[in-house]
Amino acid sequence: MMNSLIRPMILTATAAIAALLVFTVALSWFGRWDDERKGLSGAVSDGYCNIAVVPIIGDIVAYDAYYDPSGEGEPYTNTTGDWTTGYIRAAESDPNVFGTLVTIDSYGGQASPAFEIMHALSTSEKPVAAYIRESGTSAAYIVALGSDEIIASPFASVGSIGVTYSYIEETEKNNKEGLRFVQLASGPYKDAGAPYKPLTDGERALFERDIEVYKNVFITIVAERRGMSEAKVAELADGSSWPASLALDQGLVDEVGDMDSVRTWFAGELGLASEQIVFCN
Repeated sequence: MMNSLIRPMILTATAAIAALLVFTVALSWFGRWDDERKGLSGAVSDGYCNIAVVPIIGDIVAYDAYYDPSGEGEPYTNTTGDWTTGYIRAAESDPNVFGTLVTIDSYGGQASPAFEIMHALSTSEKPVAAYIRESGTSAAYIVALGSDEIIASPFASVGSIGVTYSYIEETEKNNKEGLRFVQLASGPYKDAGAPYKPLTDGERALFERDIEVYKNVFITIVAERRGMSEAKVAELADGSSWPASLALDQGLVDEVGDMDSVRTWFAGELGLASEQIVFCN
């Protein structure tokens, strides 16, 4: 009688312990995976490479919610501010990492995460270089400004200093389809920029005011980071991009070159031979 009562209790306790162990292991694994996902997993170097490589690819966005760890569906080509700044911090704390290389192939994206990445790079105590491959424009150029040296490929597009709020208005399309926009808003500008109605003069003035403010912030950042006058940068801030050679003439980059140029720059900064510069992949 005693044994028949004790056995279910022992089995239940054993199952509970096993479940707790499984939960603990799973939680530990998820924590490590989440840290790795954010680039916060500690060591960046494998003990052999000594230059951390930070890719800036596709649209620059703010949050890791854009990240798909499953690997399913479309290839992940965006750059998230969360992951990138986390990886930069990890590289900064890794004693085997002597510097950071930002490889850029992006036409821009959200300004705030780009500014955060730029700040993380600019405050690094280790040498930082940016290499613009195909494009380093708009918000991606803001990222490049965080580096000590900007090197651009001969075929790179650089700059595009400016801001856009442009969008597609769908009023005519909706009229043809028999759709009518019903305005219900607490204020005249609450639904400003809604694509389902024409833009009013007041809304346009509001957006143009904001565009001018943000453009001036962009100009100030470029002027400070490139050692240029704001008046000079303002002349360049027409929203156009520049081929690498012309960007060099305008002071937007420091050199037109390739990965060998990048390696040579790091070698000079670190007092090493070029062959001692090993990029972390």
